[in-house]
Amino acid sequence: MGRERRTGGPFSFGRGRVWLLGMIFGALLATSCGDESVDSSPPKGPFSLVDTNFSPESLIFPDDFAVQPLVAEGDIVKAEWSESAGQVKAEFAFLAYLPLGASATHGILWTHHCTAVPDKILGDGGGATVLEVYRDSSAGWRTVGYPYAVDFNPVGGTLRNGGGTVTPWGTVLVAETSEPDGPQWLRTEGQIRDTAEAGAGARWKNYGWLVEVDVKSRRAGEKRYALGRFQHAGSLIMSDERTVYLLDGATPGTFCKFVADAPRDLSAGRLYAYRQSPDGLSGTWIPLGTNRDTLFKARQFAQQDSATLFLGLTDLIQLPDGRLLISERGGDSVACGTALRRGGQLALHLRDFLRANDTLHDPQGRILRFDPVTDRLEVLLAGGTDPQNRGQEFSHPGYLALDSLRNRLVIHEDNFPREGTRKRLRRVNEVYLLDLAPDEPQISDLRRLLIAPRGSSISGGAWNSDCSTYFFNLQHPDRGNPPPYNRSGTFALTGWRDQ
Repeated sequence: MGRERRTGGPFSFGRGRVWLLGMIFGALLATSCGDESVDSSPPKGPFSLVDTNFSPESLIFPDDFAVQPLVAEGDIVKAEWSESAGQVKAEFAFLAYLPLGASATHGILWTHHCTAVPDKILGDGGGATVLEVYRDSSAGWRTVGYPYAVDFNPVGGTLRNGGGTVTPWGTVLVAETSEPDGPQWLRTEGQIRDTAEAGAGARWKNYGWLVEVDVKSRRAGEKRYALGRFQHAGSLIMSDERTVYLLDGATPGTFCKFVADAPRDLSAGRLYAYRQSPDGLSGTWIPLGTNRDTLFKARQFAQQDSATLFLGLTDLIQLPDGRLLISERGGDSVACGTALRRGGQLALHLRDFLRANDTLHDPQGRILRFDPVTDRLEVLLAGGTDPQNRGQEFSHPGYLALDSLRNRLVIHEDNFPREGTRKRLRRVNEVYLLDLAPDEPQISDLRRLLIAPRGSSISGGAWNSDCSTYFFNLQHPDRGNPPPYNRSGTFALTGWRDQ
């Protein structure tokens, strides 16, 4: 079951309604569903399964669902700080639904752009777009006015904004995934025209941090230098409003934790790196220095103190029992010699993947489970192929979301094209649902929800407040795909009430 669907082309934006951002702090939910609900009835039954397809030109989703495009790269976007308009940037990444007044039918969609391109209006490098949406009882999800661009000029701009999180106090943390290694990088790979000093000194040193952004003003406040500089991916702030778990997306990279000196203030505190115990049953947190030079090379100093090495940590969510689930992409033929010589120690689950010349070949990745109480980190679900169903192949997990109403994990694959496995050679990414009731799930427990259009990945995802809509982003699709699957964009997936 399941077939290719082609939704309509360009869409018009609604006008005449005003933003209600003052209500946004009533409830802020990024990737899981809250208690507020229009209809909180349990799911009625299974949806139709989606068949394997390695060459779709359009999005494939179950027959009993509907998909609506909401915003796409190239659409008109307001740049309030310059009283002008530009075009929405490409490479849609992190996505959050920010409910207005705790509503499941009216909220703000916030997305990051993992770009490093020049833009005279919106600013060079990365970006973020904010869009008000509401659900009409008969017509489905609609937009309100034009989207707005986030102003990153106050912090000297950003580069490749990938992961992020919504803080308990109502701001958004934006993760810069690029950490330039010199000034020339800005003009070649980064395409940054302004090379004047900014924030951390030389402008190339000003990228690779977390940025805290005010939701109301859509204006960046500060780069949070105390949380270290590395290839920031997902982050998660705990209920004490001081502890922040941080993922380093490098291969190899590290797993970090920041503890703020005071709640809701990320400007000062201590950064730690994770070291797994030899038996894997616990771990310790290595304190790193607080001076700017140490924080600028946080990964290097962590490795010198025997921090545990991972391959492409990407995203994390917290379960109701307090444990964390973490996606690890893996990688093909990854050189780890430098990190190992510094003192870094491979995570226990990676040691079987070590090859000659200190090279790691981990072609499919996994989902990890971490207990903040015991500091135990273990594999929940390893990538691979279901031995009973060769068409069920799971690899390179990326963005995660929690369906708390139905106790399911949403897993987005993030396969790079032209890498080693069959699926990646055919440039296919899929989205799976995983029932979290089994303590030791298998690949056969995965249920295929979506298959991405040719050349694309389905990046950030977020539930609305009652888990009746799943919003998701499409990233870098082939331009030859039919509209709207030929541009990066944000979509709404509905039909969950009958599932």
